[in-house]
Amino acid sequence: MPELRTRTKKAVIQRVSLTLFFCLFASLAFAQTAISCGQIIKASISAPNEKDVYTFTANANDAITIRTIVTSFLSALQPHLELYAPDNSLIAEGIRQINKTLLTSGTYKIILRDDINFWTGAYSLFWQRFNNPCAINLNCGQVTKGVANGTTVFYSFSAQANDFIGIRTKNNVSLFDKPPGNYTLHIELYAPDGTRIAAADDKIDQKITATGTYVIILNIWSDYIGDYIGQIPYSIAWNRFNDPVGSALNCGQFYHNPTLSILFYTFTAAANDRIYIHSSGPIPVELYSPTGVNLANGKKIEAVVPVQGKYTVIDKGAFSLLWYNFNSSCGIAISPGQTIRVSLNHNDYIKIYTFQAFAGDSISLRFNCVSGSSTSFELFSPDGVSLGVFSGSVNDKIVPQTGRYIIFAGSENLSTSTGESIYDLTFTKQNTPPSVVSLTPSSGGVQIMQPVNFTTVYSDADPAGYLDIQSAYFLMNTSINGANCLYGHYNRNENKLYLRNDANTAWAGGFAPGSNNLIENSYAKLDCSKTTILNSGKTLTINWSVLFKSTLGNKTFNAYLNVKDNMNAESGWVQKGTWRVDAIEITSLLPADKSRYIEGAMINCSAQAIPASTQYQYQFLVNGQIKRAFSTTNTWNWQTASADIGMRTLTVQVKNQYGTQIEKSQKLIIYRKPIEP
Repeated sequence: MPELRTRTKKAVIQRVSLTLFFCLFASLAFAQTAISCGQIIKASISAPNEKDVYTFTANANDAITIRTIVTSFLSALQPHLELYAPDNSLIAEGIRQINKTLLTSGTYKIILRDDINFWTGAYSLFWQRFNNPCAINLNCGQVTKGVANGTTVFYSFSAQANDFIGIRTKNNVSLFDKPPGNYTLHIELYAPDGTRIAAADDKIDQKITATGTYVIILNIWSDYIGDYIGQIPYSIAWNRFNDPVGSALNCGQFYHNPTLSILFYTFTAAANDRIYIHSSGPIPVELYSPTGVNLANGKKIEAVVPVQGKYTVIDKGAFSLLWYNFNSSCGIAISPGQTIRVSLNHNDYIKIYTFQAFAGDSISLRFNCVSGSSTSFELFSPDGVSLGVFSGSVNDKIVPQTGRYIIFAGSENLSTSTGESIYDLTFTKQNTPPSVVSLTPSSGGVQIMQPVNFTTVYSDADPAGYLDIQSAYFLMNTSINGANCLYGHYNRNENKLYLRNDANTAWAGGFAPGSNNLIENSYAKLDCSKTTILNSGKTLTINWSVLFKSTLGNKTFNAYLNVKDNMNAESGWVQKGTWRVDAIEITSLLPADKSRYIEGAMINCSAQAIPASTQYQYQFLVNGQIKRAFSTTNTWNWQTASADIGMRTLTVQVKNQYGTQIEKSQKLIIYRKPIEP
């Protein structure tokens, strides 16, 4: 039986003193009135000894409850209920309430009287069936509003075995319309078989053990004499925590509840996500896991969620509600040196900004009020730990770890302000510009259309090291000009390679190092497949695989390097070497290809190369073995021998003063000398 609220001491004394006297009088029976399941009958005991009789029809095994409520102000009436079976036998009785499972089908009779047959007063009477309820159906997540006017209200809902459910009520009595006394919304939860499984004021959280239709009995208790005075508005709702129904919360977005009604919100999170909920208003919000565990309650909640799934937030009185997931990427990104104009009001009194920083970075934040009310901001680390609440500014703060930091600009003091408040948020970070280190090899020469590798090294001294480098550049030209030359670019943040077009107006390419791509203009080619990247500590090393076309032949170029960091600070162009691109061509190699000789013959070998130069050096090889080392002489006399008999490959190698080297080969045939007769 549910708890019955205690009457005043005076009423109890009166009842006891009169019990003996009035038990001597015979009771009076009155006409019978039919009452249907769920029907509310309002009537009164108007004279001592009065008995009101009601009938209803039910089936065998129906589990029912009969309830009555006193509705007269200052009445001492104590309703006594008697329940009679179809055979007119008394099967149950009680004060104000009877719960009973009926054994037979037929018409049952209820007799209602004052407990001592003396007191009078108005009452409400109703009965309900648990196994097949005739109650108001509540859908999951649906909020229903009602007005209790001397009644208990019945609701029903369907649930599955192992559902984790929550029932919430809210007293909507306004301060100005409040009747005398204090009022409590009391909930009873009944299973389909009529078993009461939970009862509590305002809320019930319960795991459902059997599939079926459940009944909620809502009572509004008063500590004033007489159960109810006037009309009591209320709200009621239920939800399923393992599969909740509600408005989905978006990270960093405000939600508003101007009527302060019951609202359900949901959000999806991964295990170990750190979440933040901030609300304004008189009533704390509640946070529930997918398994129905109440993780936290409060106007400000910071929690690490235990499992992956959909979480439920219950709001019974927050004017505004903000949800944030520190493991997400929501928020407005702000860059070093940037100032953002922030507009706040009572609905949106916090706005969220983010910035990237590295462990050891020194950062400064300024939050200056332009107009309206002054406020503060809160700074969070990448893992959601508050680093402090600041008014105005924080200067030269060394951040503890690498990652994305979060700024909550504004605070709850603006939730009750009127009008708009304007602020300027400025983010700065101490920064050392990056530098170029080296080019290897720094000098030399290369023949056109021959692949060559250049290794460039760049450095950044900031705590982030190479991670702070945004872009690295490699330029080969007679001056710092990106037109008609080799001008390469590596974007480290994108991990992509580019080559500048002939007119120096756009970047071509955008391919990853190691990918099977070739980027070219009219002057050079960049082979992505053979270009490699090495990131280590403070340095970025790039091994560029390039090829120069004939349009750059026979010219000397300067090699320039430049590097830019994530704050767009640059080293500036620095010359790190000088290289010669040649277009040497061997125009002749004698003897002619496939020439034939007898062993022992002296073969006069010679070569010619263009463009003409007295600084060329020539080297002759036979079958890959050096026969005459490099010399400025372009001729060589080869004295053949028996060891040379057969097909032989004659090769001449030509190199210039810059080290550029080319070669040309052809075949010679050496015959065995005939034996004389």
